[in-house]
This record gives sequence, structure tokens and C-alpha cells, in this order.
Amino acid sequence: MSDVMPRRRVLIIDDEALVASALRRCLLRDHDVTVSTEPVDALAELRAGARYDIVLCDLMMPTLGGLALHAELAVFAPEQAERVVFMTGGIQTAEVRELLGRTRNRCISKPCTVQEVRRAVEAMPPWSTPA
Repeated sequence: MSDVMPRRRVLIIDDEALVASALRRCLLRDHDVTVSTEPVDALAELRAGARYDIVLCDLMMPTLGGLALHAELAVFAPEQAERVVFMTGGIQTAEVRELLGRTRNRCISKPCTVQEVRRAVEAMPPWSTPA
């Protein structure tokens, strides 16, 4: 059995370009990473059929928040919605905590360590396409 972790396809959705870039740099050596600073564009790509092993998605974004993106994704690609890991640097209101509680998706607090991000990515099993 190999100790080498399989490469994962990772989508990072964060409206803060510096945060997205830092996350990309910490994963790029071992994974195939796509970054989107526009959640509406990322959702369109997912709607068009793009699939990722994991989607690291900021919870609070001005044009389309992570929970709204997840809710839309759950309608047309529920198997992809299960692969969303939320990230938040903001204060979670009771409403946000309640909405997060409705999903089984993990949430990482920002600022996060490289190890936390890598563990989240590596904990997600690789995508298996139907035969």
C-alpha cells in the first residue's frame, strides 16, 4: 500500500484574492487547484458540469455567500455539495450557526493553518466517477 496521498482536484472560492492565493500556494504542490474570487462564476462552472474532490468555500461573500452557493449546488449536484468545506473569518450569528447545523459540511475558521487546510483536503476521499 502506498503512503502517497492521491492528488485531489480542489476548488477554492473566496472573494479575497490574497486569501485564495495563499490557500492555493499551500496546496498546489500536491493537488490540482483552481481558484475563483467570483462565487457566481464558480457556481456557473459547477452548473456546467465541472467537478472537484473538494470545494473550499468562504462563508461570507458579498455577491453570493457560501451557504447560498451550497444550497443551489445541492439542487443540481448534491454529490458535489457534500464536498464543500466552508471557511469563515467572521462572527457566526445564531442564524448562520443554525444554517450550518442543517448541513453535515465541515467549517474551518480563518485564519487557519496550512495543516488544517491540508487535513481538510486529505480527509475528503477522491471523487469517483460512475462507470
